[in-house]
Amino acid sequence: MDSTPSTATAADDEPDAHGRAALLLVESLIHGLTARSVLSVGEAVSIMEIALDAQIAMSEDAGQPTPAMRKATALLTSLVASLRIDLTEDAEIDADS
Repeated sequence: MDSTPSTATAADDEPDAHGRAALLLVESLIHGLTARSVLSVGEAVSIMEIALDAQIAMSEDAGQPTPAMRKATALLTSLVASLRIDLTEDAEIDADS
């Protein structure tokens, strides 16, 4: 049995407060800009895909991605998927018009 003390705490399992706030702010900003037609949903999807591609590249460059890198990739993937749903809904509305 390893007698090395663990440095992990319960806080390690919780999301980083700064990261969480930043993610919520950016997501809200993107939805606000698309709702006001300042940014099209397609443009928002492209921006999020760039962020996702950058995150994937950083993870690959690290060789052995950390749990935080994998979690960030999963979060960005979810956001892109959510915006793609909006893109599909917008296309359906345009087709009905």
